[in-house]
Amino acid sequence: MGLSGLVFLGLAIVMVGVGEVWAEQQSTDVKVKLDAVISITADANLDLNVMPAPAGVFVKKTGNVTVSTNNATGYILQVADKDSDTNLKQGMSGVTAQIPSITANTTEANFTMNRWGIALDAINFQPIPTAGNALTVPGTATGPVNAETKQVTFGAKVNTEMSSGAYADVVMFSAVTNYVPTPTFSGITTMQQMTTEI
Repeated sequence: MGLSGLVFLGLAIVMVGVGEVWAEQQSTDVKVKLDAVISITADANLDLNVMPAPAGVFVKKTGNVTVSTNNATGYILQVADKDSDTNLKQGMSGVTAQIPSITANTTEANFTMNRWGIALDAINFQPIPTAGNALTVPGTATGPVNAETKQVTFGAKVNTEMSSGAYADVVMFSAVTNYVPTPTFSGITTMQQMTTEI
């Protein structure tokens, strides 16, 4: 066979690439922000019923105060008269008799005649505090609480020198949240995590 009859066969290769998948990720911080709240409830009325005798009769009764708060450092509970007048007064027209507060700490056995007082432990009675000079109820929480109940006791000792009838005054309970320190920069890694609280 001559050279004129030689045929070259070429091999053509076509590369078909497999498609690549690209992905990116972005995180989202989800936060539930709880506002600080506090609520307080107390017995609406506390009636000390007594049958006086010439030698005097002591009577006491305990009231409940319930506090709820989500404050991180808890709260304090305080009690005081609604004003500077701590006398129990007769509600009947023309009756001027009053039952003043005791003037010094005492116990039931040594309670002053025709006086009233307050006890934070149901045993040791103190003078009724005036507004602005509240007593702090001990043992209150240092963290969040749900319906924590504290008890405060009122006592009075009367004899037959006092006119019959109801003697009344108003006592105020106050629940105050404790101070919460300002957060530090600890744990902050991006500007997006900065808040008005920091």
